[in-house]
Amino acid sequence: MSFEQQLSRGRAGDRAALEALFARWRPLLRLQANQALGPDLSARVDPSDVVQEALARAFEDMGQFRGISEGEWVAWLQTIVAHQAGRLRRFHRAGRRDPGREAPLSSSGGAAGSASPAAAVIGAEEAERLTQALEGLPGEMREVIVGRVFHREPFEVLARRLGRSAGAARVLWTRALRRLRTALDEAR
Repeated sequence: MSFEQQLSRGRAGDRAALEALFARWRPLLRLQANQALGPDLSARVDPSDVVQEALARAFEDMGQFRGISEGEWVAWLQTIVAHQAGRLRRFHRAGRRDPGREAPLSSSGGAAGSASPAAAVIGAEEAERLTQALEGLPGEMREVIVGRVFHREPFEVLARRLGRSAGAARVLWTRALRRLRTALDEAR
């Protein structure tokens, strides 16, 4: 069933069609939530819970989605996840505010209409491939890649969190990149 057919059925109240639309993008949204929460908060709050809450909100607010393309759909879901993650960050940071520690949420979702619909779909497809490849990695490999790429953490910080030496974290990084590259090549 095409995206347009699923969307049409979902708008008509077909719960299974909506769940299929949500399920396809859940891995990408989980990575976005993990990035938006940051390493400190994602250790206390499961990014999957953020995505689940965001998708429940999307289900309730389905009537507010005015788009027609898959790119607009993904951007709408990413916006909801960003708002949910921001709400959780504010809740967990209440009373401990330090302007020097504040960081803006990721702009990876972008606003609907900020790029051409074709570019948004192509970007979404590439993001989905990357997300699936990352999800297929063992936990420590995924953690070292997300830490280095999304959070720009130094090897020393990653090493402490993983209970390894900085050299071992570097070796894990290299192995993880090779494995990710292989997974991405196989997905093409």
